[in-house]
Amino acid sequence: MSVSVNEITSQVIEVQTPGPQGIQGPAGSGSFTTPLTVGQLPASAQGTRAIVTDSTTSTFYAVVSGGGTLVVPCFFDGTFWRVG
Repeated sequence: MSVSVNEITSQVIEVQTPGPQGIQGPAGSGSFTTPLTVGQLPASAQGTRAIVTDSTTSTFYAVVSGGGTLVVPCFFDGTFWRVG
């Protein structure tokens, strides 16, 4: 992690460096920016976001299923991973 200063606002900004799962948000935020396959999606906390590379649908709020060729953002609703 590194810290920089926004020259316009003089605000301190925390910049995260990628780890093995890509850049992850603050502890508990569960954001994965390294693309995953649907099979790699972990059981997670509600609101966790990810990008998958093998979705069969790009319909918003559809349950994500693997085996396709679509790259889509998705989120965990507490029960299912959904497109969105």
